[in-house]
Amino acid sequence: MNRDVFFYTDKERYAFYGFAIGAIVFFPFLYISIMADSMTLIAMSIRSAAETLSLLITWMGLRKVARKEIYVFNYGGGKIENLSSLAIALSLVLSFVELFFRSIDRFYHPVHVSDLFTLIGILVVMTFFLIALWLLIKSYYANHRDPSPAGDAQWRLYLAKTVIHLSVVISLVASLLLKEYTWSLYIDPMVSLLLSFYILGAAYLIGKRSIDELLDKTIDEPLQMMILRELAAYFDEYLEVHGIRSRRTGQFVFIEIFLEFESNKLMGDVQTVINRIKADLEKKIDGSQVLIVPSTSSISR
Repeated sequence: MNRDVFFYTDKERYAFYGFAIGAIVFFPFLYISIMADSMTLIAMSIRSAAETLSLLITWMGLRKVARKEIYVFNYGGGKIENLSSLAIALSLVLSFVELFFRSIDRFYHPVHVSDLFTLIGILVVMTFFLIALWLLIKSYYANHRDPSPAGDAQWRLYLAKTVIHLSVVISLVASLLLKEYTWSLYIDPMVSLLLSFYILGAAYLIGKRSIDELLDKTIDEPLQMMILRELAAYFDEYLEVHGIRSRRTGQFVFIEIFLEFESNKLMGDVQTVINRIKADLEKKIDGSQVLIVPSTSSISR
């Protein structure tokens, strides 16, 4: 069996584990958050739900790769992921509105959080923190050994999760230890208010990226520079670059490169060069599919 299938199957399995764990713990954690009467824990529950849905979308995309379903709908599969991401972004915006006004209301009508359920929440979030910290260390060193855009994004995501979990633990512990002070009543709504803006920021980023991909925006500048550097390495193998087109759809990047070769060069030699450039680019750009087209004139835009 193709080695790449095993590679993507492993990634698919880990994405599914992340989704499954998130889905299993969501409702118990939400119940604890409500019983604790903590807006901070409720905000974290909403954020965790969004991450769980994101992992579901990631798993669906990797599943298509593992089963080669991308060849049935070359571009449309990714559009489904983009539409799903837009739905997540909309739900996050609605969650922000609800959380924002509830947090503001807590400033006018402060209440003490439940000691027992808040303590349980602290233990649960502390567990999340340790898991996120472990994944941060593993993903950081994995990306350090084999750098890639996806690997870089992954360890940065776990860094954000680690910081947020630690912040939530500190705020909840402070709420319990300092409860004899009147001003401690405002710790919980203050932290939940900050988390609500984090949720809004996440909604903006998810929505913007989804809209960009639905409109077939070209890939980011770092990836474009990577393509140009790779073409420069093969400068002596072709005459001219007549155009580069790219698009991102879901987990995948589609790249079309139009190159002019010497007219007296054998097609077999041309194909050898094409295969080498294609293999190098697909190795360096995660999830990419590269098409190199021999051409004698500039492409129309």
